Amino acid sequence: MNTNPTPKTIAELQQWLKTQCHYNLSYYNIDGTTIYEGYCIKIVDGVYQWCFHDRSHREVVVQFKNEKDIVSYAHKEITSNSWTKNNLVGIFKRHELNTILKSINKLDITYNTDQLFYGKDDVRTRVFVTGCDIKKVTHLIKSIYK
Repeated sequence: MNTNPTPKTIAELQQWLKTQCHYNLSYYNIDGTTIYEGYCIKIVDGVYQWCFHDRSHREVVVQFKNEKDIVSYAHKEITSNSWTKNNLVGIFKRHELNTILKSINKLDITYNTDQLFYGKDDVRTRVFVTGCDIKKVTHLIKSIYK
């Protein structure tokens, strides 16, 4: 029995994203509000659009005549993107990184990192956890950004 059916409506897709802890407002927005950069669903004159936003520029990637088809397309796009499951814990300077990684390791959580170069001697590391593990590190995030 499939306890996690494929969403058929935008509301179901929103709920699925939240349940799977994929709902990342910085990269996907399904409820029609504007995002800074990433993919979204827009409904314009009754046409369902899968769009990519880059700051104030919106590019329509594909259009559909009905909600079921846009939701099916969006679901496939989201599940095929490995970054969808990554949730940002934070961006850390070199001297901060070991502390946060030790805390995450104590929780027995798998994490990913990448680096951002802010300048010659300023390299920062982004730390991501997968899916609903973000709920397990909420207390760490709150202590970092208090």
